[in-house]
Amino acid sequence: MKAYLLSICMFLQASVGLGQGSLYTFSGTVSSLFYDGGGILAARNVAIGDPVSASYVVDFGAPGFYLLNDGSVDVPSDPPLGNVHTTYFYCRWVSGTLLPEANGGFNNRPQDVAEYFTGWNSGVPAGSEGLLQGGSGDSSFSVRRSTPRYIDGMPYWVPDWAVQDWQVGTEVRGVMVAWSDQDWSIAWADMRLDSITAVPEPSVIALFSIGGAALFLWGRRKEYQNHWSERGRATSVANADALGRPRLWVSYIGSLN
Repeated sequence: MKAYLLSICMFLQASVGLGQGSLYTFSGTVSSLFYDGGGILAARNVAIGDPVSASYVVDFGAPGFYLLNDGSVDVPSDPPLGNVHTTYFYCRWVSGTLLPEANGGFNNRPQDVAEYFTGWNSGVPAGSEGLLQGGSGDSSFSVRRSTPRYIDGMPYWVPDWAVQDWQVGTEVRGVMVAWSDQDWSIAWADMRLDSITAVPEPSVIALFSIGGAALFLWGRRKEYQNHWSERGRATSVANADALGRPRLWVSYIGSLN
């Protein structure tokens, strides 16, 4: 019976597939206290050299979106006329270093961002950028890689700027943003991509949970049957187991290289 149930779970797993995106994990240190109008960096004693981290689930085959405070969903798109060309994809913040909002934050209107679920690859005449973003309109963390990259005032082309071209060891710019009720605070970080690992599909996890529960119950049933003798009396009770997004986000930086 156990082998039968396990076979069913493995068959269903093979049928629905294993993948739904990947987990991107980054680490680094604070490199610049760019702006502290909200007083949050000072209040939290953020200093250059402090360690930071960020992890995101990324699925290039699923659409990106913003969840708004009123519960609605905003699917981002480029203006119909213009020279901005952006590909949006699903990105969800998992864990890492977020600056806290202060005094209730600022982006509390119904159409402000409650949570980011998008990354992008964006191209404009001045350059291109790949970005992963997570958090809320009042407290967010993004990692980005742009081209061209300026070194001593000279522009250098970065070939692997798009997120799907990032590999373990790729260097990115981390940007932490948090809002008070009056202004925002921004810190930059020098970071690198530490790992890319497959993320199990939710349906697969559910199937394993169901299968595991079935195996557990079957095993408990057998234990219960073996616990009683043919005459219906307990043979050994002592041995029985106990059951026991701000809309002005892009404009403030200009170039983050």
